[in-house]
Amino acid sequence: MQSPRCSRSVCHAINRSLRLFADMSGARKNGGRVSGEIYNAAVGVEWFLLKNVGVVLDYGMTDIDLTREGGNHAHFRTRLKGPSAFVKVRF
Repeated sequence: MQSPRCSRSVCHAINRSLRLFADMSGARKNGGRVSGEIYNAAVGVEWFLLKNVGVVLDYGMTDIDLTREGGNHAHFRTRLKGPSAFVKVRF
């Protein structure tokens, strides 16, 4: 049985060029040969220097835990966390 994906996102515009955001999402799969879960969370700020070009700074965390049962049993787990900076272009 597979559970539904959940997602929550909040964004607050301070003015036309500055926004704060928080995002959480995740998915869980049970049953079958592969089972596991993936969770993601991020908080940050978007600053649009121009009308359609901006800079995004955020801190994110991702947790991936997958298991494959059967003849070739395998388990994969990774955790990623840290700051990010990137350019955002909107049309």
